[in-house]
Amino acid sequence: MRRIKVTDNFYLDEFVHPEIYKEFGERSRLFIRPELFKIAQAVRNQFGPVMINTWYSGGDFEESGLRLPNTKTGAKYSMHKFGCAIDLHPYAHPFVIRAYVEKNYKEIFKPLGLTRMEAETKTWVHLDVGNTGSDELVIFNP
Repeated sequence: MRRIKVTDNFYLDEFVHPEIYKEFGERSRLFIRPELFKIAQAVRNQFGPVMINTWYSGGDFEESGLRLPNTKTGAKYSMHKFGCAIDLHPYAHPFVIRAYVEKNYKEIFKPLGLTRMEAETKTWVHLDVGNTGSDELVIFNP
């Protein structure tokens, strides 16, 4: 199974669950909103390496991008199940990244399609492109 590059620093397998990638390979791209690739790269450009799913390289993360419909992880109708969300596992503190996203929302992240960010996560940064009907960044508690 080969890796498919989707940005300068990310591969498709980082955005999908291993079962989906093994079944669909390159066609897994069809299930991911393309804005997520650009949003992840924008955070990477500012903060250096961040992890999403790490299963391909033997890591533990496999549900930080597109999740299987029957997963017990997260909310019943999580944006992850619709290919609209990623959880970034950064080397920088998540608070620093969330503050950067808020400060630069209108200039950088809104044009890339970001609509929502989860508040107060301790080890990851949840970003999604769900339709909120708002022009502002929606910060939510799960």
